[in-house]
Amino acid sequence: MNVQVTLFILRGAIHKQVHNYFAHVGQLVSIAVMWLGIASELLDLNTLLWTFWDIRSIVWECLNKQEEQRNAAKEWMNVGNDGNEHMFARHFFMDDEGKIREEMLTFADLKSEYYKMLANAVYALLVVAFAMWLIG
Repeated sequence: MNVQVTLFILRGAIHKQVHNYFAHVGQLVSIAVMWLGIASELLDLNTLLWTFWDIRSIVWECLNKQEEQRNAAKEWMNVGNDGNEHMFARHFFMDDEGKIREEMLTFADLKSEYYKMLANAVYALLVVAFAMWLIG
């Protein structure tokens, strides 16, 4: 924004003409639109980070609960262990041929997807921070 305002000032200083109100209104509209774009990006980033924080708390609550259940099973010498202690969920879906398939999702899958989402959130934060640095 500083570059844009500076160019407007220099343009006005170089071309000392009759006061052109239409040009000034256009310049103000240009600055206002730029501010709206910045505000929109910051609002999007805010929404992304709050959503990520909510998902983060749910994922870690789930992983901590799984760890507590694993420790409790070790204390009771694995009584009632059905071999699915690493399974998080089952996902049923229909394939291209119309057959119903089952997918087993493990806690390792959950943790892997969480770290992918963390990397994407950090990337978005860095892109917005870089853009603000360029504007500022």
